[in-house]
Amino acid sequence: MVTQKDQFRILVSIHPRYAEQILLGNKTVEFRKQKFSKSISEIYFYQTAPIHSIDFSAEVLAVIYDNPKNLWRKFRATSGIDRIQFEKYYDGKNVGTAILLSEVRRFNRPKKIESIIPSGLPPQSFIYF
Repeated sequence: MVTQKDQFRILVSIHPRYAEQILLGNKTVEFRKQKFSKSISEIYFYQTAPIHSIDFSAEVLAVIYDNPKNLWRKFRATSGIDRIQFEKYYDGKNVGTAILLSEVRRFNRPKKIESIIPSGLPPQSFIYF
């Protein structure tokens, strides 16, 4: 049984155009290339240039691992990206990750990345915290 103590938050880097799609409710799934070794309950989003801050988070409904073709078939309508971008992202990969999002919360005050990562360097992929 997974308890609240067993679940982690992650920080991911995201381009502002995709962040905006999440905030508008058009993108309710976040694709990633790697699998998670821990159970995640919430994602914090670090927006890359020119924003450079953590502006919002979302609860995680589910994490699904599958062949990228199957992920596209299941989630294309809520992906917030086009097929060309999707295929380029997963080029050469046999397994992809779909993170289903809910309860998106925009922060009243954006967080500096140093509040989570002392080095101030955004993650290439993600970090647990």
